[in-house]
Amino acid sequence: MKKILVLLMCLVLAMGAFTACGKKDAKTNVDTGTKAKVKTGLAVITSAGSSKDAGDADGLAQADSTAAAVIVDEKGVIV
Repeated sequence: MKKILVLLMCLVLAMGAFTACGKKDAKTNVDTGTKAKVKTGLAVITSAGSSKDAGDADGLAQADSTAAAVIVDEKGVIV
């Protein structure tokens, strides 16, 4: 049973090797459609307003960041 399994595995590996060395198809053209002009905007706003100074008690160091991104077409419409 083991010999049959080993033979089958060798056959599968050999078929894979021969397939990789086969002819390549002719060059195919892929239609990417019409190209549209778009603009991308990105903003990151960071605030340290929640932080507290260390006085008699423990202080707090906190930074809050908000990120926003938008893509608009040439007419200014959000895509």
